[in-house]
Amino acid sequence: MPSRGPVDWTVEDVQEWLTNDLQLPATVAAAFKENAIAGPDLLTLSDEDLTGELGCKTLQARKIRQALAKMGFHPPGSEAAAAAAAAAAPAAASATAPAAPAPAAAAEAQPAAAAPPAPVAAAAVAPPPAGYPPPATAAAAAAVPPPYPPPPGAPVPYGAPPPYPPPPGYGYPPPEAAPPPKDNTGKKVAAAVLLTSGNRHMRRGFALGRLT
Repeated sequence: MPSRGPVDWTVEDVQEWLTNDLQLPATVAAAFKENAIAGPDLLTLSDEDLTGELGCKTLQARKIRQALAKMGFHPPGSEAAAAAAAAAAPAAASATAPAAPAPAAAAEAQPAAAAPPAPVAAAAVAPPPAGYPPPATAAAAAAVPPPYPPPPGAPVPYGAPPPYPPPPGYGYPPPEAAPPPKDNTGKKVAAAVLLTSGNRHMRRGFALGRLT
């Protein structure tokens, strides 16, 4: 058997292995030589390739396959090859997986806890106009409803019902002045004059009648 593994075999190494180690007929070795089957090609041959293209008998193909299996090589597509590939996959994954960092390194890698935000300074509030309560008093007044009816002189908000009864000091319109009394003195004098003049004429008439 060649000293190297099947992966590194040349065409001559395959001929030596078939004739000396497996003791197969020269016709089989000649078919491998005619197709230039080297070590890498030998490992990829299937049973159909051995019995079809290379002209091996079924027992000869089985002998070649068993000899390769003893060396750890299985035909492609076989159950043994699938099992070997499945067993090699976890080993390769574990070899390539990065090692977990040490606890100290993990603690250093973690970002430091964020500091709490500094308290925001209260914005300066301009003083309210004259006649308005300060902000704190206004907030307290908003929480407590105003008295009803409002005190005299207090502004009535838009849409609020008018105070009832009216607060003290509410100005009603002044009452209308009574018309001055009528002076009937002239009329009375005229009536008296008329009455006296009539009586005078009547007396004069009576007097004239008596004379006649």
